[in-house]
Amino acid sequence: SFLIYLPAYPLFTTLGFSAKFSVLIIFLLYVLFSNAILFKLLQKTRVNSATAIIICCATLTSQTWGAGMYFGLKDHLILSFLTPLTLLQYLISTSDKKMPTVLSISAIIMGGIALCLKPYYIVLPAALYIHRLLTTKSLKKCIISIDTFGLFFCCLSYICFIYIFTPEFLTVILPETSKLYTVEAPFPIGINLKLFAATIIASLIGLALVIGENSEEQQEIKKIILIFSGLSALCIIPYAIQNKGFLYHTIPFLGYGVAALTLAAYGTCRLLTKKRTTALFFTLIIMGAITHIGTRSMSSTIMNNKQFKAQPIVEYIDENAWNNVYITYDMKSMLSPLPYLLDVKNGSRFGQIWNLHALSLLSSRTQNEEESKIIKKDMMRVIDMMAEDITQNKPSVIAIPLYPTDQETNEPSDMYFKFLMANAKFAQAMENYTFDQKIHFNKSLKTGDNQEDNIIWHNMYILEKSNNL
Repeated sequence: SFLIYLPAYPLFTTLGFSAKFSVLIIFLLYVLFSNAILFKLLQKTRVNSATAIIICCATLTSQTWGAGMYFGLKDHLILSFLTPLTLLQYLISTSDKKMPTVLSISAIIMGGIALCLKPYYIVLPAALYIHRLLTTKSLKKCIISIDTFGLFFCCLSYICFIYIFTPEFLTVILPETSKLYTVEAPFPIGINLKLFAATIIASLIGLALVIGENSEEQQEIKKIILIFSGLSALCIIPYAIQNKGFLYHTIPFLGYGVAALTLAAYGTCRLLTKKRTTALFFTLIIMGAITHIGTRSMSSTIMNNKQFKAQPIVEYIDENAWNNVYITYDMKSMLSPLPYLLDVKNGSRFGQIWNLHALSLLSSRTQNEEESKIIKKDMMRVIDMMAEDITQNKPSVIAIPLYPTDQETNEPSDMYFKFLMANAKFAQAMENYTFDQKIHFNKSLKTGDNQEDNIIWHNMYILEKSNNL
């Protein structure tokens, strides 16, 4: 999935833009290109140019302001890239005209990238194939078509690329990640389904518009509202399949819902004013207010960069990492931004040791002795890699969390450290390091939050400058 950010890399290295700004520019270009193709495809439908502009304003609203703080994630790109593909598939099924080759290939490549990022979203093309089968009554037209060949070629190219350049992803990372990713209990997926309310409200407004006025424009808007609502409902299936309950997983079904709601808001404003531009102006103000409240759930108490850098553990690493290399061995790390905020590098290949956490959960659940041995062997392999990182990258600061083992007292415990030290390679790597002090870290990242559950103490180990290592 990281490949989607590679086009931003030259902006970072050549032009000197920040990583954040480089990604912002590239994703804005992704969104603009996607909507340009969408607009060109809309011109091949019976929708007039004015309505096509309104539809693109709705999709742009959903893919920018509506995406909120998740702008630039792969789920956001999936929303943006699948939209032109769904329209192309609809046109292949319903139009007698041949679609322009460049438009078709562009939409198919974007859709192919989206499906490679998360194959669960095959439900959208599948629904369009079912529509084609019902419309044309021909299985041949479903199989022998430009979108079928194009999507197959995109997915095959992606697999070949991985197999040639990063085969270990298929042989090592994917099998291990698939096994461990589902170990931890997910958030209840029903919590975020309240965001689907945007689609329900939009559909009701869309139906009310027809009762209010039967103009051709309102009929077109009502139809598009229901299409976006249907796409939003379909995107709940991939969300449920992922079964993690993460808020950013909702972006595709929320995005189509916001697009539907934007059109519904426009239709309502259009009933109240004669001018399209006035209706669109008020629509964008309304949707700006709604999405600002609905998609920006980040609390104002979240630390800013300055407050984060003022945390004792961050200040300690900044002052004591004399060779600018550090390692933190948190299983669920909130210290990941350190290389971005400080002039330091993470000396560990792991951003966080989540796979060790997952293995520990598996170990606590199994009653099978043989299975327990396999899990322990896997855990030792992960710790071997941690030891290799220390030996190779020579961090001057190592932070090891003191996770509590007694939930009632919540007292810091060195059991995690003792477990790591039971590995011979890790113990040998730590021989060059000296315990310096114990420092706390507020993992909630909220100002004024002093709850004991959110305070994680760390033992800080340092590599003296005089050390021969």
